[in-house]
Amino acid sequence: TLTLWIGDNAEQPSTKIAKGAVEVVRTGFQFLEGPTADKQGRLYFTDIPAHRIYLLDLKTNDLTIFNPQSNHANGLFIWKDWLLACEMDG
Repeated sequence: TLTLWIGDNAEQPSTKIAKGAVEVVRTGFQFLEGPTADKQGRLYFTDIPAHRIYLLDLKTNDLTIFNPQSNHANGLFIWKDWLLACEMDG
């Protein structure tokens, strides 16, 4: 199983946010990084070498390319209705 925690100390986390079985949803990526989710239950993540930001709808399991040229983005963050990305190029 996979358990996700929030806290400053990995050995003594402060909040347990999720626990469940690990499930492979998709394959064929090069190097995934920077996952973040919005209020609608959609997961954004990057494939750094492929220069892409993907959008996975967790309700329908639909995967789309959100940004086909992300300039090696690797850090994502949702702020209000904006998706912010940390780009290594550009």
